[in-house]
Amino acid sequence: MPLEQKSPGQKLTTPEAMRGFVEGVDNLNAYFRTNSGERLTDAEKQLNQSLTADPDFTPAQYYKAIVLTHARKANNAVVLLEDLVQKETSFKIEILYNLTFAYSKTYNYDNVKKALDAIDEAKGLAISQKRVDMELLIHAMKAWVMAVFGGLELKQPADFDWRKQEYLPKAAELADWVLANERLREVPKETAKTVKVESNNASGIAFMYMGRYSGLFEGETESYWQQSEQYYEAARHLHPQDVRVLDNLATLYLMRASRAWRDGRPDEMKKHSEAANELVLEALSCNTHDQFRHRLRARACALLEDKEGALAAVEQMRYEPGVFNKPRIDELETAINADELSALVEVPEEKKLPQQLRH
Repeated sequence: MPLEQKSPGQKLTTPEAMRGFVEGVDNLNAYFRTNSGERLTDAEKQLNQSLTADPDFTPAQYYKAIVLTHARKANNAVVLLEDLVQKETSFKIEILYNLTFAYSKTYNYDNVKKALDAIDEAKGLAISQKRVDMELLIHAMKAWVMAVFGGLELKQPADFDWRKQEYLPKAAELADWVLANERLREVPKETAKTVKVESNNASGIAFMYMGRYSGLFEGETESYWQQSEQYYEAARHLHPQDVRVLDNLATLYLMRASRAWRDGRPDEMKKHSEAANELVLEALSCNTHDQFRHRLRARACALLEDKEGALAAVEQMRYEPGVFNKPRIDELETAINADELSALVEVPEEKKLPQQLRH
């Protein structure tokens, strides 16, 4: 639930471009409140109409980029935002903030590294301009980016263990610093709510992956996962329909189901898989246009021995935006057809490393 957007400075444009712009931004803000996929789709159509009328209308380009990022079209958003950040505007901080989010949502190793640079540049500008609202949002976003960089391999295994140890604890620490920051009282209520949701979500991700890779840390898997769940639930309390939080909580339950499968506890595996499936269905009821969400459902259904439901979810992945290409979708389908649960679970790595290699 990134910042509810306020219109940046606007140049004179045509009535047609302005109409599409205003309607698009209204639908984008409605999406932030409701997470309705239809609102996001409408926002994209209306901003496209605005840019058809005036291709150089900078505010419409900016908001279209935000829409694209949330619609799992982050690579297209990056193109727009990288161009915008080079222009003279009065809202460079906001552009960098959203470029950080778009870079990270590509789930590309080099882009996530760029995100860390972009968010630091945004932080410097926010501090120099005394923008407390943006400074806190930026810190919350940085915690989220660090959790992603530490938690996901991103097809770069060589430094993955180092990234886990370097970024996951720092992500949780930074998110907690934001949540405890007294300056939250100084910013508008909705902005403070966004900061809290983003920070809780970031800590949830950090502790979730610290639990999955607990061999690199001092604590035990379940302890980390309990903390993760508490942060996710705190985010849900603030924004019950936040689909990103629902997806992450479902992912946590699938990790628990995976561990139960490994340990030969079928009843526990079923319980956690059912919980994951319920969360995914709740997220899908808001926004069905997301490959990752259908992938979560496919895995949950497979663990629940609902092959028909799992294959239907895989098929839906082929029509929705996201980062999964045809070979990866085919691989998932093959595993489900062959009842290869080992290819569908994410078993935690709990073996302890030598002390000198631990964080």
